[in-house]
Amino acid sequence: MRGHSWRTSGPEATIEERLEAVETNLLDVNQGLIQVQQWIDHETRRIMSELTEEQRVRKEEDEETRRKLTLSHTGGLTISAIGLVWLFCGVILSTASTEIAKWFT
Repeated sequence: MRGHSWRTSGPEATIEERLEAVETNLLDVNQGLIQVQQWIDHETRRIMSELTEEQRVRKEEDEETRRKLTLSHTGGLTISAIGLVWLFCGVILSTASTEIAKWFT
């Protein structure tokens, strides 16, 4: 909530009274301008702080997403090694079925 006042002088006021009214109004305007500048500076600092924090959080989340994508894309070295062992066993056992059958008959 804001408000302001404006000092006026009547039509029969002297030049000194009118000049005093103008000076008073000018001081009020100057004080209002200072308050607005302080508010703008405060809001600018607040917004810049929030923006910096958001950029930091986004960067951390982007790095985490990249790490997860890399792991899911390559499957991890352990999963690839286990898959190779199973493939190797599968190839050997697929050709060994007749030899194994001969042992049991």
